[in-house]
Amino acid sequence: MHRWIAGFWITLLATVALPVSPAVADPVTFYFIGMAGLAQEEPDLRLIRLYADFDCDGRTDIAVTGSQTWGGAGGVWDIFLSQPNDQYFRVAQLLFHPKAIAIDKIRPGVGRVSVFQRTGKGLGRLIHYRLSSQGLVKASERNLNLNDQGIGPDQGAYQELFPQPLASEYCLWTEYERNRSCAWRPGY
Repeated sequence: MHRWIAGFWITLLATVALPVSPAVADPVTFYFIGMAGLAQEEPDLRLIRLYADFDCDGRTDIAVTGSQTWGGAGGVWDIFLSQPNDQYFRVAQLLFHPKAIAIDKIRPGVGRVSVFQRTGKGLGRLIHYRLSSQGLVKASERNLNLNDQGIGPDQGAYQELFPQPLASEYCLWTEYERNRSCAWRPGY
């Protein structure tokens, strides 16, 4: 029973549908300002961003996270969709790792975002979402066991869906605080 309750809350927190944010020109700064004061508590924090077309509308969107949200399964990312007027709005939060996310087009303006959320050593959930300007909706979910030495059906499904990570980059929180045009480095 306790496992079920914990799993419920983790899933709920990992897929929070947010009210649409006001239009912002710079999602990274918007995220940073919302989390102000964290660097005083943890000086090695990283601000992490990645660029991808999450809703498959032909425009590059931005996902932003801070290393303070990270664990073995990745981190909680704020997803900002790009608009034709060079503004962005936050449409969702999603728990994922850049090595375990894939985006496929359902139709223009609607993407299928697939993530593997690790739940234990070699274990986790494969979750497919529909993401659009209307938000994030879970479409399906199934458990995967990747402890099959690379020869089982779950390992094959994982490798086919996530052949390479989405490229992400980071800046130390304290650097960004001093200079918004800090040197971004590959990785997370």
